[in-house]
Amino acid sequence: AEEEVLVPLNLHIEELIKKTKLSSASDEQKLEYIDYIKTFYERLDQIPETSEILLVASQSDFLEIFFDFEQPAIEKSKERQKIFVVTKDRTEVEMLTALINQMAIYVMEIVYKNQSKPYKKCDEDRKEEIERIIFDIEFNKELEVPEILKKVFVDKDESRRDFEIIGSVAEMIVAGQKNQLIENYQKLWAFFERILVDCEEFVKRFENSARLSV
Repeated sequence: AEEEVLVPLNLHIEELIKKTKLSSASDEQKLEYIDYIKTFYERLDQIPETSEILLVASQSDFLEIFFDFEQPAIEKSKERQKIFVVTKDRTEVEMLTALINQMAIYVMEIVYKNQSKPYKKCDEDRKEEIERIIFDIEFNKELEVPEILKKVFVDKDESRRDFEIIGSVAEMIVAGQKNQLIENYQKLWAFFERILVDCEEFVKRFENSARLSV
C-alpha cells in the first residue's frame, strides 16, 4: 500500500511569512522578529473568521506586509497591496488588531476587485445594504458604539467607511468582542458572515484552478 503523504496545514502561514518584510531591523534581529511575527499569524489562524482572511491574503502574488519594531509611526502607503504594522509602544493585541484590520481590507480587494469595497461593482443591493447599516450605527442613540467602531466615523471621507467598518469588525473579533457584535449589531455581523462565505468560495476556486494547472 502507498504511504499517505501528509500535507502541512499551515502552508498559508508560510506564504504570509514570505510576504513579510522588516523595517529598521538589523540582520541579527530579523530572525528573532520573524519568529515573533509568525506567532501573530498563528494566533490569527486559530480564530475561524480571521483564518479565512489569512487564507485569501496568502494567495496574493503582490501583497507585502511590513513590520517596524523601531519607529513610533510609519506613513501609510497608498498602495493597496502594502500593509504596515508599527509595533513600538503597542501591546500585542493592538498589533494584532492593526494587522487584521488592514488585511481584511486588502482581502476585499482580492475577492471583489472593487477598490476594497465589500461588494462587487455591479452589486447595488449590497452597496445600499452596507450604507444603511453604517447609517443606522452612526445615528443610533440607544447604543454606545464600541471604540473600535467609532474610528470608522472619525474619517471625514465617507467613501472609505464601507470597507473601514469591515476592517473594524475583524478587529473586534480579535479583541474578543465577537459576542458584542452578534448581540448588538446583527445586520453588520450577517453582512460580515457573507463576506466570509465569499472568501471561502474564492479559496476553493483558487485551489481548483491550481489543481487543474498541475
